Amino acid sequence: MSVGKLCRRVKASWQLGTFAGIACLMATISIAVANDGQQLGQAGLKQLWFSHSGTSGADLVDWYLDVDANKSTTFFSIAGGDFYESFSEHDIGPAGVPYGVTYGLEIANIKKEIAEKRLLAKVGKTVPVTVTQYSLPNSTLYTQSANATVRAYDAETGKIKWSANVGTPIRKSYGVAANGKHVAALNGSTLYCLNADTGAVLWSKRCESAPAAPPAIDARDIFVPMMNGRVERMNIERKGFASVAFVSGGHGAATTRPSISPLSLCWGNFSGKLSIASHRNRRAVVAVQLNTDGPILSPPQYKDGMYFVTSHDGYVYGMSERRGALAWENGTGFSVTQSPVLLGNDVFVINDHEQLFKFDAKSGRATPEWQTPREGVGRFAGASKTKFYTIDRDGQLKAFDQASGAIISQTTLGSVVDVLPNSKTDRIYVINSGGTVRCLTEVTANRPHFHSDEFVLEATKSPDVDDQQKGDSDMKEENPFGDENPFGDDTPEKSKASDAANGGNPFGDDAADSEPGPDDDAADGDNPFGDG
Repeated sequence: MSVGKLCRRVKASWQLGTFAGIACLMATISIAVANDGQQLGQAGLKQLWFSHSGTSGADLVDWYLDVDANKSTTFFSIAGGDFYESFSEHDIGPAGVPYGVTYGLEIANIKKEIAEKRLLAKVGKTVPVTVTQYSLPNSTLYTQSANATVRAYDAETGKIKWSANVGTPIRKSYGVAANGKHVAALNGSTLYCLNADTGAVLWSKRCESAPAAPPAIDARDIFVPMMNGRVERMNIERKGFASVAFVSGGHGAATTRPSISPLSLCWGNFSGKLSIASHRNRRAVVAVQLNTDGPILSPPQYKDGMYFVTSHDGYVYGMSERRGALAWENGTGFSVTQSPVLLGNDVFVINDHEQLFKFDAKSGRATPEWQTPREGVGRFAGASKTKFYTIDRDGQLKAFDQASGAIISQTTLGSVVDVLPNSKTDRIYVINSGGTVRCLTEVTANRPHFHSDEFVLEATKSPDVDDQQKGDSDMKEENPFGDENPFGDDTPEKSKASDAANGGNPFGDDAADSEPGPDDDAADGDNPFGDG
């Protein structure tokens, strides 16, 4: 079935507004899935789940993947031959209540017996079927559409956890973010804080200025980038009252979702300035700025004391958080509007000429295999342990070997209108023009691979895993700037980075609060971000 015929049939069935129409819609999607299943298999991929977003794909405003290592979910998988099925303890059973762990295991064993009989009838011999029980961090996919609807999906099963109208469709929606307990959603000039488990609105607060980009959130605060270039911090427990605005230099709107580290806040604006500030400082002083020669149009990324940011000037920059100075910069030849992708000790960058580069995160240099960029890659879609996936405007999904850069496979997905750039897990999330959200993964990846150790459940770690990680991480093992006190009397190197504070300390004398309180900056002395 052609993509055009599929879209017309989907629209017609959705307009029926009846159970028959919905059944027709799901049947049509199932046919389309079956048609491209073979192509996915040839590329080493499979579809893990699909679900409708409740709107057309073009109306999707923002989506956000939240991985909460503090909460876990038990999953059950039934696998044998070409059969595979999985479900979680939270799935609703015949009684209308979640399965739970005990009853879920009973259901899994029943499904195992059914699968064995079906495989026996299909192939004429007994095929072993196994049941596996395992726990994973809670992974939730949040979407926000132009009609002011926020939805929460189980990122592993595709089950819709909840759907809520947040704000009004006549006002512009800007984006969502989540931290495991709370969801931040921007609609018009109002920030809404929702319960992550139920979708209920806990409180709302009007921003001091018009929002400009999706929000960011940590365990304590929500950060809203604004048209006047500032970032407003609203405390969750205080329901947004007594907010603080971080003022960036230059002019132009804040253009990106802020990036948050344990110590600082980082965002870019339209005039090409990257600002870094201690997000616990009551005075909201911007301590360090990086001056680029073009607008910063994608969120900066953070890892192991370094911020990485791309600019419309065609460069990617590595910024040291500890020293408040530029560590390295490297050009790509064309403007860059996609965020850098951090995998291990590598930084992948795709410029607007659809060229893919790989740089060493410490030095900024390209490896010998990556002296020449890869061409015609499109947008970043996801990554597994060894592969890097991109999708172009025609819906062609390509898999590159992360080490050599060689193309391993490619397949066409059809009318993909948006993709979630996922560098947290190995799942690939795309949405088509009809509004269908699809989750793809590699054939052998029944369980997700997490690219960061912070998402590994404590219960699954071996006793010495933390010590091993500290010793094995190249980025943590060496300080590329030596042993000088980064916030002492040594003036950080300038290059394109300039300090916003006076004197040798890039965060100035106002890094700490003048009076102790719940918002105290922990900095006492040279460290601008404190000892926390």
